[in-house]
Amino acid sequence: MGSGHSGIAVGDGRAATLFSDGESDYLVVLDTNNGEEIWRYHIAPTYPGHDGAKEGPHSTPVIEGDLVYGLGPRGHLFAVSLADGKEVWSRRIDEEFRAKEPYWGFATTPVIEAGVMVVQTGGGNGRSISGFDKRTGELLWSVGNDTVGYQSPAALTVLGQRQVVAVGNTVMMGILPQSGRVLWKYAYESRDQEGTTRPVLVGADRILLRLMGSSAYVRNGAVLYELQRSGDTFTVEELWKTDAIKINYALPVPYGGYLYGFNGAFLNCVDTANGKELWKSRPPGRGSLTLADGHLVIIAERGVVVVVEPSPEGYKEKARLQVFDRGSFTLPTVAEDQIFVRNHRQIASLRVTEAGPLTTGLDPSPGRLKESEFAAFVRRVEAAENKTAVLDEFMSSQQQFPILEGDSLVHFVYRGKVEDIAVAVSMMEVHEPMARIEGTDFYYSSHVLAPKTRWYYQFHIDLDQYVIDPRNPRRTPSPWGEAS
Repeated sequence: MGSGHSGIAVGDGRAATLFSDGESDYLVVLDTNNGEEIWRYHIAPTYPGHDGAKEGPHSTPVIEGDLVYGLGPRGHLFAVSLADGKEVWSRRIDEEFRAKEPYWGFATTPVIEAGVMVVQTGGGNGRSISGFDKRTGELLWSVGNDTVGYQSPAALTVLGQRQVVAVGNTVMMGILPQSGRVLWKYAYESRDQEGTTRPVLVGADRILLRLMGSSAYVRNGAVLYELQRSGDTFTVEELWKTDAIKINYALPVPYGGYLYGFNGAFLNCVDTANGKELWKSRPPGRGSLTLADGHLVIIAERGVVVVVEPSPEGYKEKARLQVFDRGSFTLPTVAEDQIFVRNHRQIASLRVTEAGPLTTGLDPSPGRLKESEFAAFVRRVEAAENKTAVLDEFMSSQQQFPILEGDSLVHFVYRGKVEDIAVAVSMMEVHEPMARIEGTDFYYSSHVLAPKTRWYYQFHIDLDQYVIDPRNPRRTPSPWGEAS
């Protein structure tokens, strides 16, 4: 598999996704039994990555009946045969609708409802959202003048009315897909020129929008809206705002009166009644999630797939499997008794079983390097009767912090009473949990340095507080503020 943020659509024993091989963008269809490629459809030359984004497509294909539908990052909208990949129809939304291409390319995922494929085309003059005949690609209707970014429409039943809810950069609206008639619209609080959210239905009458700021690190949050209906008239009212859903592209999922999603790098639980965060957990790390059979299925950073029982009482991990060497923004797909996941290099399918005892696989000693002088010191402390005395002597003998060993090892250390601590390092995608020597207040995390590497770091304490290393006098600016 090649680069791309596209999700995986599954149907009739076939898995479809979009990717780049470095030269061209493709729709590829694989056999769900063994992963073998059945066919691929050429979309266009590869959309280049830039400004932190990977090359390749972002939209997720849709399988419906005997056709597969997709949208390329340059605006190629198409339908091909699921059986052999032959093109049935194609259009260019950038040319025909004068759609403004988002900064990182077209990314909206179409939705098919009542025989109509609805796409957020993003054109002016009433062509913000469009409906197409799914068999022929004929334009049936277009509505709205709002620009769009990376949002996708959703087919929802709101207060008994089946409709497509679409969120532009400034306006949210409900549309009858058969005719394009706008049932309702609402100018919501926009925090970004190019939005990323998708409407999340909470109960029968509420819609959650996750709002991203102009930077992933500022002005983030989510808003819950309540819809009311009188005959054919819908009204929208804001219920609450929260900053407990932020700094993450993964949409939260509602279950049992609660929302489960991400607050930055932490999985969390939010009460749908008031937007209050009930808990957050460092495991399993920042990732993407979906709800399946009463469980959260998550692909986290570093490529681990985790199954979690949703509970307002706290994090309850049921199983995990290390699948890739790195994670992905692409959410898992659960279908045909399998979990499908991908990143920018690989794609895999997993199956959940009940054979044998469940194990979390959590590493009790993260960050330890087995063969090093520091690791030998840790073993000496663990074996000592007076651990504190050995630690005091060791710390007083150090000339600098963090502790450098040879020309390639660095050991971050911290002493103090904390419930949870990690080291946040500029060169790592995750906050590395620090290991504690049992019976002490000593925490550590060891890493291999690449040649000519410069890191800045902070300690992240009890999930909320960033602290500069008190033993390191060197300071430098960082995205978190001043760092060591």
